[in-house]
Amino acid sequence: MRLRPAAHTNQVVKQAERIVVELPILQSLQPAVIEAARWHDAGKAHQIFQDTMRRKDATEAPQGLLAKCPHVGRHKRRGFRHELASGVLALMNGRSDLVAYLAASHHGKVRLSIRSLPNEERPIDPSTRFARGVHEGDLIPEADLGDNVKVRATAIRLDYMDLGGSDEAGPSWLARMLSLRDRPDLGPFRLALLESILKAADERASGAGSK
Repeated sequence: MRLRPAAHTNQVVKQAERIVVELPILQSLQPAVIEAARWHDAGKAHQIFQDTMRRKDATEAPQGLLAKCPHVGRHKRRGFRHELASGVLALMNGRSDLVAYLAASHHGKVRLSIRSLPNEERPIDPSTRFARGVHEGDLIPEADLGDNVKVRATAIRLDYMDLGGSDEAGPSWLARMLSLRDRPDLGPFRLALLESILKAADERASGAGSK
């Protein structure tokens, strides 16, 4: 099974649309879940992920970006998480903090904070920010997310990691996510529910696509 990002994303969006109307969540939160489903795999356009998609069947894989393939191995950059790139891309493209959180958290590895891990591959330039296998300045090529949503080619920024934020990025990732947690209409339990909805939609779409 090989799927383009747009094809897989369209399936995830459909599944998310089905789930949100069946659960007792606030109607005002439903659009964010749907939009997060649209953006959840934007980071798969990253070259590290695309190299993984082609490592075992480079001659058979079609040209262009892939979101799914039959053989998935380890990424050559240790600790790489495409969903961190997805969340950052969402913020950089004007999506809400909630959309960015849900896009980043749908595999359970990135939530309130962005931080590097001790065993990660470090950038050559020691001043370059890095976290979860994503390096500041990594160029994400243009990607089609389906339904006429396209992400322009983007150089990833990670100044969202900085405590206190920055003049260009605004509040830090941590500050943004703590604000979500403390919102009266969200809180930790409702955030967890929304995260679970996106995860379930992704798993249902992946299961349907493999049949």
